[in-house]
Amino acid sequence: MSFERENRREPKRIRRVDPRFLLGGYALGLVAMSPAPLVYYWLLAPVGALLAAGTCVLVSLARPRFADAACGALLAAVFGLVTVLVMFFFVGARG
Repeated sequence: MSFERENRREPKRIRRVDPRFLLGGYALGLVAMSPAPLVYYWLLAPVGALLAAGTCVLVSLARPRFADAACGALLAAVFGLVTVLVMFFFVGARG
């Protein structure tokens, strides 16, 4: 009987990131943050990118290549959140 774990016997599968899907998901997230209603509610702008990322995750269940697009849209949501926080705390503090 061996005490070697099962995952050491199998070689690791390295998933390659497709930059086209990653940049496409990032662009999709940026576009999802830019509709006119979000201009008035700019604090909620990253929610649009999160919805795009969630949609990409659901599509990636059927087509796994869209997982990279979901990562890109999630990066756009993080970018939007950082932008909102900078605008809220630093620009808003100036008065």
